[in-house]
Amino acid sequence: MNSHSDRWLAYYELTRSQPPRPHLIQALDLLSPDLPKTAIDMGCGTGRDAIHLAEQGFDVTAFDAEPTAIASLTHNTQVRPNLKPVLAHFHTFDYHPVSLINASSSLFFCEAEHFSDVWHRVRHAIHPGGLFCGQILGHDDSWTRLDRFRGVTVDSNDLETLFDGFDILHAHERDEPGTTALGKPKHWHYWTVIARKG
Repeated sequence: MNSHSDRWLAYYELTRSQPPRPHLIQALDLLSPDLPKTAIDMGCGTGRDAIHLAEQGFDVTAFDAEPTAIASLTHNTQVRPNLKPVLAHFHTFDYHPVSLINASSSLFFCEAEHFSDVWHRVRHAIHPGGLFCGQILGHDDSWTRLDRFRGVTVDSNDLETLFDGFDILHAHERDEPGTTALGKPKHWHYWTVIARKG
């Protein structure tokens, strides 16, 4: 197994039993009950958010590019017919119409060459009145200085552009030293956003 796979496997082992992320809980409180209970979980990992959505009665399609993540989630969904795991990259996934798209720390890994197209399809897939919730990396995050980083970063002005036509209900900037899930020190800089499509 290569070091890339080793890192993801270690991450999945540490996070598989963690509760759903707070921004998702907040988004569910803000989602209109009049909308269909349908969701996409982008870069779902082992499914901590996707499983919660399914338990709340959503029909969830959860995708990830890592086979280990999808294998784990598939094992966990044997008694959850409303949760469909899919092995796919950001740019190969079929973004069908849904009420909620969740991207918990996953868009960090969407390559810049694909981001504009992926973002266009994400925006288009969300029903009017539906929500996007998730994180987008800021310019000063230490991961942006790694040779292997191929993603996109934003500032507050970029957020306004990305979410044109949406009502930003929550936008929190984290810009501080911290640690990764694996306990390694890093500087975090990202935005957590909940936005409603107009």
